[in-house]
Amino acid sequence: MSKPILSRRKPTTNESSILTNLPGITAKQTADVACLLSKAKIPHILWGSMAMRLMGVLNPTLELEFVIADKHLPQAHDALLAAGYLPCQDTTCIIHTQPRNHPTPNTHVHIPQKDPREIIGLYNKSEILWHLPKLDMTIPDSTDEDYMLASNTVRLPPALLPGGGKGPFPADLFPVKMLTPSHYVDCLIILACRDYGHCARLWWLVNLQQMVFYPEDLGLIDESEMRRRYLPFWRAFHGGMRPEVYGLLGGLQKCLREMGELPVCPYTKNGKRA
Repeated sequence: MSKPILSRRKPTTNESSILTNLPGITAKQTADVACLLSKAKIPHILWGSMAMRLMGVLNPTLELEFVIADKHLPQAHDALLAAGYLPCQDTTCIIHTQPRNHPTPNTHVHIPQKDPREIIGLYNKSEILWHLPKLDMTIPDSTDEDYMLASNTVRLPPALLPGGGKGPFPADLFPVKMLTPSHYVDCLIILACRDYGHCARLWWLVNLQQMVFYPEDLGLIDESEMRRRYLPFWRAFHGGMRPEVYGLLGGLQKCLREMGELPVCPYTKNGKRA
């Protein structure tokens, strides 16, 4: 289990301004989607910008992302439509028209009466978390080394500023399951390995850099919970993406490929699905 967060730096003036004005999807909206999926018996886990924002990263949360057990993806999409979320019928939708700096979800819906950029994106587990055990409906307890709840006040930082970063979700909301910070780092590293040599790797490396700057700085990353083979790259990465760090990433990719642990990158050069 992660150690409690012992010290936290104060946000800079610029960060305080960002925190106060972060746009996007709320804790309540996130919990409502998790509740809907759970009632439909669909295994899922929170992913992406909302998960990283909970871990202290200053992300505007315009795309609410969940990873879904593959066979349940069509059912999850249908459940969202039945609940009043909107199918994508807009030819100007950012998923289809704007150059994306991160991968495209397998399917998505739009949130009614919201900023048209705000969507709910669903990803197949086999594409994002293929290396983790089968997703299930269990609620993680405080000793779980892989998963936690978005309301966890030990592993997640508090609100950094009144009216800004909101901290863990309120305990009275429906439970939202997510990865622990340490295993989120693991997942970003293996995704960067899979997509090494492809532009999609840049998104995972940017996310990883944010995990160094915020969650690591806040004391959230417990290396004893990380996969040991990722530690040399993770430690070297703290100094930035120097040539020798790329060499470590390439070597890790080669090792994982030889072990049969890396699928083919599913994205095209512009971040859309191949």
